[in-house]
Amino acid sequence: MRIERFKHFEAAGVPSGLVDMATRLYAAIAEGIKSGEAEFEKEKVDPAEYKYPTEKAHFIIGVPAEKLGESRINDYEIKEISVVVSSDYVDFPEELREKKPLDRFGGAGYGPNQHIDRKNFKTVFNDGGEVNIQVKLIFQNEGEMDEKKWRDIVCETLSATRTRIISTLGHELMHSYDVGYIKGSEGHRETSKYNSYNIRTGNKAIDDFIYYLYYTTRCESMVRNTEVASAMDAQGIDQQRFSEYLSSNETFKHLKTIREWTYKGLRSKIMEDIDEIRKSFPEGAKEMSDEEVVTTLLQNVIHGLNTATLDSLIDMIKTPSIFGMSLIDPEDDATEEEKMAFMKSFAKELRTDVLNPDRYFEKKERYFRETAEKLIKKLGKLYSLAKPSAPNPIHSKINARIKKESRIFSWESFWKKK
Repeated sequence: MRIERFKHFEAAGVPSGLVDMATRLYAAIAEGIKSGEAEFEKEKVDPAEYKYPTEKAHFIIGVPAEKLGESRINDYEIKEISVVVSSDYVDFPEELREKKPLDRFGGAGYGPNQHIDRKNFKTVFNDGGEVNIQVKLIFQNEGEMDEKKWRDIVCETLSATRTRIISTLGHELMHSYDVGYIKGSEGHRETSKYNSYNIRTGNKAIDDFIYYLYYTTRCESMVRNTEVASAMDAQGIDQQRFSEYLSSNETFKHLKTIREWTYKGLRSKIMEDIDEIRKSFPEGAKEMSDEEVVTTLLQNVIHGLNTATLDSLIDMIKTPSIFGMSLIDPEDDATEEEKMAFMKSFAKELRTDVLNPDRYFEKKERYFRETAEKLIKKLGKLYSLAKPSAPNPIHSKINARIKKESRIFSWESFWKKK
């Protein structure tokens, strides 16, 4: 990790130049699709892979540094940002159809240039100033689509969701700066745990818990201030409106919910569905009390997360081969004994959690509370990045009479009372 580069972070946790770059990148994407500069591709779709009839298309655009104006995020020089805007055109049933333009936003991702350091069990990132970002949109199928209609509907959506898209681009640019430049590498343990948080169970309380694990990882925590700052800038939020804006911001509300999460509350919510949950248990479970069923279910959740973690880890450390012949020079690979020792130490750590579910979830409760509290405090520092408010003549007269310094806005009391 390049520790010395952390000194370039502003106090608000947002690297200089990043917010402006997110806004300029949004403009370049929108203009590239509208003008026809962005390459258009339709993808052949296997109907068997999708629950509902789907068409897919992609707009691909490379945005060179000269189109971004100032091409640095702190001291990280961006050479080009390659963006793919992927669109799914889906024939949804009535109950799943979009209610508002924001429903068309399907997510985004940053794809770092990387290679595996097999001897040291880590992934090394090195974008070299070339950043890859994908934005996903989802539309309701309303009839035949040609290229012009695709361009029109994507441009319309980009315009209607401008703030969300700019915030998302800020989020992904921060990943590129943090992972691809500042951090430089990530151990397989951390990566495999992160990958496991994609599983879902169908039970909302449990799925919310798994989502909170993802939301509070170091990787995702690092981008929270940037995504909020980018949205603030897109909406022109000034200091006078900052308190109201932040309290209604989705990131802030998510963190409040995570801070208030409790293990007791999780068990209580699961208990509300106990009759349905019992149906998935074997016959022998009829003699179990409701509390025992909940405990067993939560042990299975931990086991499922651990299994997904180990599966991901195995994929990363196994030696690629063809017809039994290794594709990796033995000098660049760990020995089988080293791999087994690494796996065993990690598996032992994970097995402890399954055997002690109460301790596991109580630890997560403390972790959620402490992590969310720190992130909420950091969001409060974004006040310094909000645009200065226009001076109020009445306030100026009042302030002129105040002799001692007064604290007009106390962030500590703000975040505690929300």
